[in-house]
Amino acid sequence: MKLAPTVTDSIEITDRKIGAQMLGLDIRKNMALHVLAGGRPTEIARVNQVSRKFVYGQSTIARQAIDSVFNRMPVDEERVLFHIPVTKSLIRQIVLVLLLRCHASYRGVIAFFGDLFGYNISLGTIHNIVAAVVSKAETVTTSVNLMNAKTGCHDEIYQAGKPVLVGIDARSTYCYLLAAAEHADGETWGCELLYLIARGLCLDTVVADLGSGLRRGQELAMPNVPCFADIFHVFRDMSDIFRYYERKHAGAVTSRKSLDDKMASLELRGKKRTRHSRSLGAARAREKSLSELITSLQILFDWMRNDVLTLAGAGFDERSITFDFIITELRLQESERGKLISLRKRLENHKDELLGFAKKLDYQLDKVAMTHKVPKDLLQRLCIALGMNESDINRYRIESDIWLLVGSRLHDIRTDVEQLLASTVRASSLVEMTNSILRSYFFLRRQAGAEYLKLLQFYLNHRVLKESERPERIGKSPREILSGESHAHWLELLGFIRLQPCA
Repeated sequence: MKLAPTVTDSIEITDRKIGAQMLGLDIRKNMALHVLAGGRPTEIARVNQVSRKFVYGQSTIARQAIDSVFNRMPVDEERVLFHIPVTKSLIRQIVLVLLLRCHASYRGVIAFFGDLFGYNISLGTIHNIVAAVVSKAETVTTSVNLMNAKTGCHDEIYQAGKPVLVGIDARSTYCYLLAAAEHADGETWGCELLYLIARGLCLDTVVADLGSGLRRGQELAMPNVPCFADIFHVFRDMSDIFRYYERKHAGAVTSRKSLDDKMASLELRGKKRTRHSRSLGAARAREKSLSELITSLQILFDWMRNDVLTLAGAGFDERSITFDFIITELRLQESERGKLISLRKRLENHKDELLGFAKKLDYQLDKVAMTHKVPKDLLQRLCIALGMNESDINRYRIESDIWLLVGSRLHDIRTDVEQLLASTVRASSLVEMTNSILRSYFFLRRQAGAEYLKLLQFYLNHRVLKESERPERIGKSPREILSGESHAHWLELLGFIRLQPCA
């Protein structure tokens, strides 16, 4: 039930109306500005002893006034924002930025200058600009000390049928090897690695695929440096084989269903079904065999991924036993199946290389255990816990049990184990990533000459990384991460003076 307004209410409302009418323009503008700035209309109305409706009205008037001013404001597209003296030095810088930063082709650079500046630049001029800075780039590259590179990732990428040898430092992503070669054999790899050793390269570990030439060169140049096998290619091969037999199983199911339909049709028409009975039996047997194979492969491949080749897992001995068991089971499943035979042989022949990271991790865990005077199996349990999802309650149960044993030392122990896991490299993913970056340059040029590769290597090592999964890399160049020392912009290292904004 709505109550009638009292005399007191009427006097208050009348006073508010009179107060609002008496407010000056400055006060009204301030009220409107406070509302537009995010102030609370209720509080503004209370302070000024006016109604909220009045406050909203003033803010609406102010907003309409602002909109009308901006709508009438002419936009001068031709207004000069700043002046740039276009010199030959600037043109050279623009050419290099277009080629290296923007991935432009030579003819794309020509089109850029023609469309934007109406300036004619030839292919020969662009080539000369690039050639003029190659020697400076090479001088800067060879002056970098490689002694801080400890874990290398090696691979080769092919351009126009010719191999390009690539080497990356896993911690800093510094590219210490980018060289075109006639062959990717052991002697070629060995010579390139020996040249890098002369420049100070002293690796503790190399991670690479199972290429014979690469591994032969590794043995020739660095016989005492272990070369672990890249697990990425193993995971990819297992996924390809599993999908292959899934498709085979789907085809077997389709064939069996087709024969079932034919048999049902013959039965409805009262005809004999002996003609398809034998085929149907064979189809059902094939479907069953492939179904059992897929189930077995899924279990074995999951064990290989999640127990044997995982980073945070059991000790080396336990991994080795599980690895051998998987090989034995694959041998039982590989009857007349060529893809499984090749995978099993590859796993069996390269077991030591694939499990090399686990053996090294075990050795380093021994040192951590000695440092903190704790049992090694406790660190193994901590590794398993750190490998679990942060939302998994079992992770915190394990850490709680460990805390009961070591107390406040858990923080320091966990920090050392986390650093150890972060520094363990199982895959040459970084060199594969570098190869993908190189392809974005190589598709613009049929021939990737030695001079072009020297400039490209210089740029990749001195560009600032804007994004990274590791926070310590963001805002730094690979060279800065490797050496721990800052350096000038890559254009300044090539002898150019960059444009600077006015103070």
